[in-house]
Amino acid sequence: MATDVLDATAAQLRRESQVGAYVAEGETAEVIDAGHAQLGALLGVPPDGIAFVDSGTAALRALLSVRCSFEPAIVRRRQKRPLR
Repeated sequence: MATDVLDATAAQLRRESQVGAYVAEGETAEVIDAGHAQLGALLGVPPDGIAFVDSGTAALRALLSVRCSFEPAIVRRRQKRPLR
């Protein structure tokens, strides 16, 4: 993990210990919103289509738990033809 990421994480945890998690989260809302917007622009998706999670495992679980909104295709089994 990059040093700047570790430094930012440590700073956030220190701030949470000083003012509480909800207050510290509110103080960083603009930074998080900017991250959503920038990553969304890079990927060509709206900012609300971006989710930051705590690990790759959490991201994979979230991805696999999403139910698709499209209609499933109708699949027909091939019928066996009688031998002649």
